[in-house]
Amino acid sequence: MNTTSYFFTKHLAQKQYRLPSSQESYIYRLDKNEQYDDTPDFIKHKVLQHVMEMEWNRYPDLDYSDVEENIATNIGVTKHQVLLGPGSASFITTLLNFFGMQRRQIVITQPSYSLFDYHCKTYDIAYTPWMLNAQLEYDYKLLPKLETGSVLFVVSPNNPVGNTIPRAMLERILRDNPHTLVILDAVYAEFCDDDFGDMLQQYDNLIIMRSFSKEMPVAGLRLGYICGSESVINTVRKLTLPFALNPLSLCFARHMLFDAEYMALAAMHIEQIISERNRVCGILEERIQTRLGKVYRSAGNFFLVRIYDDVLFTKVMDCIKQAGIKVLDTSTMPFLKNTFRVSIGSRETNNIVVRCISSALQPALQYALAG
Repeated sequence: MNTTSYFFTKHLAQKQYRLPSSQESYIYRLDKNEQYDDTPDFIKHKVLQHVMEMEWNRYPDLDYSDVEENIATNIGVTKHQVLLGPGSASFITTLLNFFGMQRRQIVITQPSYSLFDYHCKTYDIAYTPWMLNAQLEYDYKLLPKLETGSVLFVVSPNNPVGNTIPRAMLERILRDNPHTLVILDAVYAEFCDDDFGDMLQQYDNLIIMRSFSKEMPVAGLRLGYICGSESVINTVRKLTLPFALNPLSLCFARHMLFDAEYMALAAMHIEQIISERNRVCGILEERIQTRLGKVYRSAGNFFLVRIYDDVLFTKVMDCIKQAGIKVLDTSTMPFLKNTFRVSIGSRETNNIVVRCISSALQPALQYALAG
């Protein structure tokens, strides 16, 4: 091993982090919060027709202003307040690197999207956690003191918990800390009642990150955007790499993203996912009850389950795996011992998840009721 390889191997090993492995085969993948149905073929063909007309020997377009203007019109802001990019993860890492180099005070909701902690620890970016309370809810009293020029990352709906920050609390933070930049990761906003988009016109210190990967079955295309004040968006635009979007993603964004038929189809799928989420959570609440665990009501396209007993938790996870289902084990995250996150799949797949959890817990539940 040469010196360079040794340095990187040793550095990353010290972090004790690793990227998720895709070597194991599962029949049902409910671990990444993707939509369970693929994009219909007739839509793919429409996009590919435009891709075939492009010159592949040329670099992709640098100007996305036409797409950004469509997004702006859809959410009620100006085109100068929107920046298109390759998914929210790209914006998160870019912003963390920028503010980390500036030695800004960075505060991040915890527990939340694992990329925040992973990236900060890998790149030695210091941050202060804003911990959820014992009930896994946002608590203003636990918010660290925000310095002038600080940056606060809030995830709502929270991933993996599924809860949302109350509007009044977010407004209080923005109002009381005008010199703090609040970055709201709202990639699951389509599945909840409030996306906070109207607050952009009132607060210049608010940025909202959104993604098309959850709203539509196009996670593989890597499309997302951020919106905020014109001055902030101009700054972030300078930080992004040129040619960040590939031609396929751009063709989809230009020709299908705001197609009336496709938008209606996407809205219908979102309604179905919300309905399935509520149905499955309701059933599991009855099956698990409060003696054995808890199902956290979610505002996303997923839900979180906690099993109180260590042995029972292992039994549930083994049962789910044996059924060929991949869920996300969140047990190592702060406050989330013996928990796992389940993406909403098809009705058939969701029923299999319910049966697995129910059968694994049934003996213990009968014993508890008998006692």
